[in-house]
Amino acid sequence: MKNWKAIVGAIAVFVLGAVAGGLVTVGVVRHQFGHGHGGQMMANFIVRRLTWKLDLDSTQREQLRAIVHDSQQDMKAVRRQMQPRLKTSSPVPRPKCA
Repeated sequence: MKNWKAIVGAIAVFVLGAVAGGLVTVGVVRHQFGHGHGGQMMANFIVRRLTWKLDLDSTQREQLRAIVHDSQQDMKAVRRQMQPRLKTSSPVPRPKCA
C-alpha cells in the first residue's frame, strides 16, 4: 500500500507527457498548414515519392513538379468556388418536419 504514491506519480508523468506531446503536435501542424507551407510541403512530398518510385531523372522531376503545381492551382480554384456553398449549407443534416 505504500507504493500507491509512486504508481500514481508514474501514471501522472505518462499522462502529462502524452498531453504535452499531443499539444505540441497540434501546434506544429497548425503552424505549418496555417501559414501556407502545407501545399508546398505536400508538393515536395509527392515529387520526392514519385521520383523515388519511378526513378525519374532531373528533367522528368521538373516536369512532374510543374504538373503537381498546376494540379494544386486547379484544386485551389475548385475550393474557392465551393467554399461559399459549404459555408451556407448545414454541417448536420436537419430532419424534415411535416
